[in-house]
Amino acid sequence: MELLKLEGLGSSQPEIVKELSQNFQCSEWTAYRDFESRDKWQLELQHLENRERILMKVDNRYEQIHRKASIKLLIGS
Repeated sequence: MELLKLEGLGSSQPEIVKELSQNFQCSEWTAYRDFESRDKWQLELQHLENRERILMKVDNRYEQIHRKASIKLLIGS
């Protein structure tokens, strides 16, 4: 959802990727991959009746990315 929000505010793809990777402590590659698969997940958001459930899945994905990044930081220290 954050990706769509930033895009709606007029941010460019590189700006969005940089902000997402910083905010969610994930690699830029992960954020670019979300852009690449957007045609699939964005359609689901628009066409499914249970949008709230889909939004929770998207939110959970970013939480998982954040946890993985946190674990890597702890292990790497």
